[in-house]
Amino acid sequence: MVVIRPFSFPMAHVVLFVFVASAIFHLQQRLARLQPPGEVQTPALQSARERPTAQQLQGMWTINAVGRLGNQMGQYATLYALAKLNGRPAYVPAQMHSTLAPIFRITLPVLPSTFVGVHVRRGDYVRVMPQVWKGVLADRGYLEQAMQRFRERFRSPVFVVTSNGMAWCRQNINASRGDVVFAGNGIEGSPAKDFALLTQCNHTIMTIGTFGIWAAYLAGGETIYLANYTLPDSPFLKVFKPEAAFLPEWTGIAADLSPLLKH
Repeated sequence: MVVIRPFSFPMAHVVLFVFVASAIFHLQQRLARLQPPGEVQTPALQSARERPTAQQLQGMWTINAVGRLGNQMGQYATLYALAKLNGRPAYVPAQMHSTLAPIFRITLPVLPSTFVGVHVRRGDYVRVMPQVWKGVLADRGYLEQAMQRFRERFRSPVFVVTSNGMAWCRQNINASRGDVVFAGNGIEGSPAKDFALLTQCNHTIMTIGTFGIWAAYLAGGETIYLANYTLPDSPFLKVFKPEAAFLPEWTGIAADLSPLLKH
């Protein structure tokens, strides 16, 4: 005798389906409250009232794209909500964007593939360079010129700024384009974090000092450095040989020595 049993799904499958459907529904409702439909905001377009403060904006957030559609939906929603709540810029990997964009309206930008480490030496050199070594530090004009060269050469680079004078950097480096991240903590007694950030970048903009030189060595890629930043009779040239420190393939931009010539 043949017994025909009613068709049924395993209970585990039913529970899983209900859980996933419920999670998607509640995430959609939460995201709708966080950002009204049709309103797409990027760091460069946010109003001054909504833009995070310089103290909050210490880095960019991203996430690993692991798994297939369902997993990446959850990862995207988590990244979006946490970045929104904490006032941080967020980027998704290209792999996640290619998975989700054909189905959903993706508002988070794609994680850039080119990072340029920027090291700005300040600290005691603010006094020592002009008064002892007959030299100057990098000014805002040099930094803007160096950054513009990378913007012209690479598509959508991100500049990762570290310095022992982060307050000066925030005041003098133009971050209005949304491609500058003030990531350094400026703690001279604990330089490991800043150094690690610089060495993991693709390219380097350095000013003066061996810290930036070693970061550029280890990062590889293209390097722009501040050139001729002392007067010809500077005693600094007796202890530092630019031709020995700077690699021949690096690009130098001459410093503005006019502040020294006024005295």
